[in-house]
Amino acid sequence: MTMRAARLLGALSILGVGAVHLQQYSANGYSTVPTIGTLFLLNAISSGVVGFGLLLPLERLLGRRRGNAAVAALALAGVAIAVGSLVALFISETGTLFGFSEGGYRTVIDIAIAVEAVATILLSPLAAVSIRRALAQPAQHGTRPRRPAGYAASRSA
Repeated sequence: MTMRAARLLGALSILGVGAVHLQQYSANGYSTVPTIGTLFLLNAISSGVVGFGLLLPLERLLGRRRGNAAVAALALAGVAIAVGSLVALFISETGTLFGFSEGGYRTVIDIAIAVEAVATILLSPLAAVSIRRALAQPAQHGTRPRRPAGYAASRSA
């Protein structure tokens, strides 16, 4: 699988994470749960920002180096969102999280686990490769190649 496919599928999976949380927030009553409701809404918003950001042609808009750095930052944020969601779900299933306890697995929880796992699997290598590419590429603007010592003297002679 190429990094292009991983980026596209990772973006779609993190958008899926956000969609699940937005659906639970708006249609399943999580908006009324103190703290958890706010976290569900923030998860949906941040997933949307990361997912749509990954779909943008950042390398064309920002240049290769900055574009790769932006992709790396977005991919890392996506991994943090997905892993954080999985950890929070596990905590709420086995105990309480901010006084909230999730009871039993429903279809929506299975979907959430699936898209969060896929997002983590796809965005982790994308982040690593993008970081490597950003660090490997020299800055292309603002720097001119240096001339060897004595260049001007040899040209005038």
